Amino acid sequence: MSKDLVEKFNALPRNPRSPSGWAPNEWHFDVRYVQLEPNPAHVVFFFQPQSHLIYTLRLPIDLASDEVNLKFFPETAKEAAPTVVKGILRAFVDNMGRNDRRMYPEPPSALAPWKLMTDDKALATAVGHELKRVGVKSEALWDISISSETVVDGAMQTFGLFFRNLVNVCVLDDTMAAIVQTPGPIVWEGCRVPKAVSEKRNDLDDEENSDFRVMLEYTTLWATVLPSDGTEYEAKRYQENREREFTRIETLLKEKPERIINAAADRGDADAALDYGMRLTVGLGCKRNRKRARDYLVKAAHSESASKTIKAMAHGVLIEWYLHSDRITPRYAFAASHHCNEAAQLCAEVSGSDVCASPAVLWFMKKTFKTLAEDVPEFYIWFIEAVDALEARDRQYEENQAKIARKRALNASRYRCAAPGCEIEADKGSKLSRCSGPCDIDKKPYYCTQECQREDWRNHKPFCRPGAESSVIDDGTKYDLAETSPARKTVDGALMIPITFRESGKTLMVCSTTMDAKMLKEMKRYNEMDIGQA
Repeated sequence: MSKDLVEKFNALPRNPRSPSGWAPNEWHFDVRYVQLEPNPAHVVFFFQPQSHLIYTLRLPIDLASDEVNLKFFPETAKEAAPTVVKGILRAFVDNMGRNDRRMYPEPPSALAPWKLMTDDKALATAVGHELKRVGVKSEALWDISISSETVVDGAMQTFGLFFRNLVNVCVLDDTMAAIVQTPGPIVWEGCRVPKAVSEKRNDLDDEENSDFRVMLEYTTLWATVLPSDGTEYEAKRYQENREREFTRIETLLKEKPERIINAAADRGDADAALDYGMRLTVGLGCKRNRKRARDYLVKAAHSESASKTIKAMAHGVLIEWYLHSDRITPRYAFAASHHCNEAAQLCAEVSGSDVCASPAVLWFMKKTFKTLAEDVPEFYIWFIEAVDALEARDRQYEENQAKIARKRALNASRYRCAAPGCEIEADKGSKLSRCSGPCDIDKKPYYCTQECQREDWRNHKPFCRPGAESSVIDDGTKYDLAETSPARKTVDGALMIPITFRESGKTLMVCSTTMDAKMLKEMKRYNEMDIGQA
């Protein structure tokens, strides 16, 4: 806190009435998240109930106009209070913007507030304590009142009018502007800081397993946010890189422990900032710290020296940062979508392809964004790059599925175990073993296990000779192989089996690259048995 700012505030006269004399010198304030892209921001909003005079100040107040405003993203009232108090002092020292003589030729005298009030108890307490801590002399201001419903309603109405003007500037289409929702004040009372997934580990894990798990989290996070075009080559490269990643991390932790990587990040090294932010996220070689992790990730995402890949990865990690919550509030949802959009745009610039996006972007768009947009359609206004990335990948998926369908139509039995009733399918013919007998190669049956081959031998034996017809019995499977297979070929292939889950009654094609046919069949047996048998 600037000592000069506090002294200027303390020097202001403090009267119970406004300069005009007809309105009490009482001010309501609250903090809101204004979601307007491309530069969303937190603001502190001031409202004088009797005169309906308003003033809005972007937070933090010392942020340059071209800097990203999401550097400030408080999760509690206590965390927000220092920045909010700076805004309060600045607003009154600057006479609520009325010192600009171009707009106010005869501005009223600047006054310190006689009374401050807000609608949130936690914010009132935190701001009151901060005003006292920084040295505001008027003890009456340390006790922030709680605004009445009438005052809160008036603040909502006046902010709504102000916000509509902002929207009209940002959104050209009237129809689109109509669906943009007016943000309400942030509710701090009773809020809990979201816990990172990595903080939910079993404390009973031994040190060796814990270290392995942390390294696994780090490598998984790295692969999740790295730009990808979704091809088999990319997937193979990730797998090969991941196998080398553990050795690299062990070496990195020895050569660049927390002290060194922290210092490099503080000096402005964008790569170090990303690395340290990820370390703080999962607790790799340091203590997990959610707030500091975000600080360094934001630094990497907006560093002038950072490559587009580093920026895209930092934005990708930040998507997950906002999702580690029991419930996603609009503020968190908009912020996560903002970083998703930035990551999608950067991924496209890195590759020059519209189908290049990190798994973090696509997972968020598939699993979270669509659900959010059902209730808040304006998401489709602000986050076009992310929407385009998902649509491009969906088109790629459909094209790949069509290729798979054409290929499998030539020899469908190659991708399905020939044993009647088995139902195991594969996305690659190499995942199944074919008969080694003298039957024609285009008529050979394929099997998922030796047991299935032995069970089918009685059926296949008469056909296991040159020139014979195929012995494969089409058991009438109701699943389209192309529709149920992965979007692209996996590196080593995947096995699939349809399972009807007894609790929901839904039938899903379960696909796995790690489980063998026996394990998949056991999963099917367990999930389809009667509840009494289970």
